[in-house]
Amino acid sequence: MPLAKIKKLPSQAIISGFKGKLDYYVHDGQPCVRSWPRSPGKRRSPSVEAQWPAFRYAAQAWITLPEYIKDAYRKTAENTGLTGRDMFTRTYLKSPLPIPPLPPIQYLNDLLNVEVPSPTDGDVLYFDEAAGQWKGK
Repeated sequence: MPLAKIKKLPSQAIISGFKGKLDYYVHDGQPCVRSWPRSPGKRRSPSVEAQWPAFRYAAQAWITLPEYIKDAYRKTAENTGLTGRDMFTRTYLKSPLPIPPLPPIQYLNDLLNVEVPSPTDGDVLYFDEAAGQWKGK
């Protein structure tokens, strides 16, 4: 597959215009372009196929992420040549930083988006869209 190193990536409009023909990307900080990758037309190696479920999960997880988390990945990906989705997938697949296990949930307030300081019998949980939190009343 022919590869060319280029000085800088073109605009997104140009990249989108060549979708399916040219693949623009950044490798080790170097902008590159190559012919659009094609399927080899044969079965992939077992190690490649073993990663498919993880890729599938990452793709589905991205769709369900709250927009503010997607925005954080997009912000992190700025000037890297990656999209926010690429950054999320890379982080999920490679986990460059150890991800500590979450502490056990003992109380409702241990959840990140729950604000119920002192629940009493008969209280109900409702979602406050403006605050983006579950609250009790």
